[in-house]
Amino acid sequence: MRTSSVPYREAQSWHHCAVHAVNHLLQRRECSVWEFEDIADELQRRTGGIRHKAPLGLGGYSADVVLMALKRRELEAVVLDMRKPEEALTRLRGETVVGALVNEVKHPAWWQFWRSERHWLAVLRRVRTRPGGQGDQSEWLVVDSQDDDRRPPEPLSDEAFLAYVAAALPGCVVFLVYR
Repeated sequence: MRTSSVPYREAQSWHHCAVHAVNHLLQRRECSVWEFEDIADELQRRTGGIRHKAPLGLGGYSADVVLMALKRRELEAVVLDMRKPEEALTRLRGETVVGALVNEVKHPAWWQFWRSERHWLAVLRRVRTRPGGQGDQSEWLVVDSQDDDRRPPEPLSDEAFLAYVAAALPGCVVFLVYR
């Protein structure tokens, strides 16, 4: 992963926010739309026709597609239970945690009926050594392909990350990603 202070970021293209979010988490362009399309088609065949993407290659990928793309890169993801803050804090501080993928609910205007109601974004975890050698401290940085003004511009502490998700992203699903 890159250690630059400015994170790798891709701009939103169609409904490919899931591809962008995984690339943001990896901090490089590794996943492609074609790979996600192939994964979605494979899952659709396996599940007897259940749809895992929008038609015509527009994106809108399901969580199953994202999880399979992570698995191909030897990464795992678990849902972070936001109803249990103490347990969530403990999980955030795990040694093998690389970040989080958030699937948030979007409420498009009535005239945007064709738009997806869900959006993927990445939250990078950076571990920094505290001054004076007093252990490590996590920082969480939100990286979004839509560059939304509601996103915090500065890194967040573990507690601030959980508070941000609870307040700014109600109804979202947080997938904690680890090696």
